[in-house]
Amino acid sequence: MKKELTTAECLLLLREYISNDHSKSDFEREHDLPFGWINTYLSIFKIEDKPHYVSIMADKLSELESIPAPSESDDELRKTIFKLHHEVHQLKHDLTLSNLACNAYKCMIKETENKYINSIRKNLDTG
Repeated sequence: MKKELTTAECLLLLREYISNDHSKSDFEREHDLPFGWINTYLSIFKIEDKPHYVSIMADKLSELESIPAPSESDDELRKTIFKLHHEVHQLKHDLTLSNLACNAYKCMIKETENKYINSIRKNLDTG
C-alpha cells in the first residue's frame, strides 16, 4: 500500500481480515499490504488473531507432513549413519580417557597430601 493508513483505516482492515476466511498472506496480497502487516497491527492494537487460524494452520501443517520429503539414496544414508556412529564412538573414547585422566590427577593429589600432610586443594571445592 502506497499511502500511510490512519488508525481508523487500519482497524477497518483488521476487522475485515478477522471477519473473513482469507489467510493473512492472501489478505495482505489482496489489499496490497506489505508482508507481516497484519501481525504487526494485531500486536500494536493488542487484538487477538482469528481463533480458528491455529486449526487451519495445523491442518495445512499435517498436509505438508504427509508429503514425502525428497530422500537421499540408501548409499548416502548408510555413509552418514556410519560416519555418525564413528563420531559417537570417538567421543565416548575421548570421554573415557578424560575421566581416567581426571581420576589419576585426583589420586596423585590425594597421595601427595597424605605423604606431605599438606592440603593441596586448600579452599577449592574439588573434593
